[in-house]
Amino acid sequence: MTLTRKRKKGGLGLYPLEKIKFPVRFKGIEPKKIKFIPLGFAKEMDALEILEHHPKGKEYGHICKSWKIFSVFVDDNNEIMSMPPLINSNTVGKIDESTTELFVEGTGPNLNVITYAINIIAASLYDMGAKIETIEMVYDDKKVGKDGKFDVPNMVPKKMMIDYEYINRMLGLSLGKKEINGFLEQMGFGIDKADNAAALIPAYRADILHQADLMEDVAIAYGYDNFTSEIPKVATIAEEDAEDNFIRHISDIFVGLGFTEANTYHISNKNELVNKMALGEKDASQVVELANALTEDYNAIRNWMLPNLLKILSENKHNEFPQNVFEIGLVARKADKRKKSEEENINAGRINISSLTTEETGIEEFKHLAAVICHNNADFTQAKQVIEYLLKLLQLPNEIIPVEHPSFVPGRVGRVIVKQNKDDKEGKKVAFIGEIHPKVLANFGIETPVVAFELNVSEVFEMLNNGK
Repeated sequence: MTLTRKRKKGGLGLYPLEKIKFPVRFKGIEPKKIKFIPLGFAKEMDALEILEHHPKGKEYGHICKSWKIFSVFVDDNNEIMSMPPLINSNTVGKIDESTTELFVEGTGPNLNVITYAINIIAASLYDMGAKIETIEMVYDDKKVGKDGKFDVPNMVPKKMMIDYEYINRMLGLSLGKKEINGFLEQMGFGIDKADNAAALIPAYRADILHQADLMEDVAIAYGYDNFTSEIPKVATIAEEDAEDNFIRHISDIFVGLGFTEANTYHISNKNELVNKMALGEKDASQVVELANALTEDYNAIRNWMLPNLLKILSENKHNEFPQNVFEIGLVARKADKRKKSEEENINAGRINISSLTTEETGIEEFKHLAAVICHNNADFTQAKQVIEYLLKLLQLPNEIIPVEHPSFVPGRVGRVIVKQNKDDKEGKKVAFIGEIHPKVLANFGIETPVVAFELNVSEVFEMLNNGK
């Protein structure tokens, strides 16, 4: 199963119901005090021994290796049922062909992810003929559910208003509301009887986040073979985008330097972009938050890329070092409120669409290059050599000046200033470079030194073009 991304998002456990005495408790215990017979073994082991000797401990132990407290499920007989997200107990957690009743649990750092995973399993078992019973969850945190209580699984569908005009426009069709509702019903959606313009999303459909997802299901039900092919009425001459060509050139340089290229999501979350990076309110105010975020994991558009790369390092601590990773991608931040006239936006006889879009949305978009170097001896000099080598190939004079930045080690962080030519005395600040602060590394669970930099590729590209 891939519901929890190979246990990175959490773990799922199945048990024979008849061997469990309720209530079941979820506890945190020191690893040496956790002792039970793991699934497939005949000998009792403690948590650290399971990490070292059990196949599942070897495969997934990196997830909890740095934890001071390990999680366990314990029933009312004080019998350890499992140690999530690694392994069940062989005593009460082993199912076989004779098992007719199951207890299913899920654990993880994000309740929304685990809830969907449990709902998907419940729906699958129901389709196989099983009877599903709910369990009352009781949390110490009274903010969860209703006064800390809620039922699992919760199969009540969520409601999303149907944008009929959007669906027709995106598909190039002229379907009526009744037809669109019918196609959605074919795909397993309900239609709210009280409000005929609202779709009822099944509790197991974690993939429905936007009108585009409804539109896709309508297209599937309509049938892709039924769409009529049309030749565009506009004739154009193709030309490779100059900025894309420039970015590909930079990417080739970094691959040649032994870096691995990553491709992460544009949407991230404010906790990773700001809190884990030890930034303050001023930086937080620049983050573009989503108005209708459905999960805490994805509630903001990234305003820089280093948090994404640090997350990659945190998820690959079990792999060998050094780990040199880079990414070139889009970032966004809130723009200055000053307005530009149309005359100011005209460049070489053309209106600058990017500037007009910025004025309309209040958001600026840039292409950034971020790179991290992670190994025991990583230091400022290594990152400095890489970025200076890149700028030398681009024939851009540059210098690095010392600055303060909360995400980096004081005295080991700088601002890269790039100049169009040697006569350019001011230049432009285009990058941060430095050794990542130990506090930030701890926030991401990284135990190995990291040196990094982030460069505004869009500004560098603009400087090269203006210098021609």
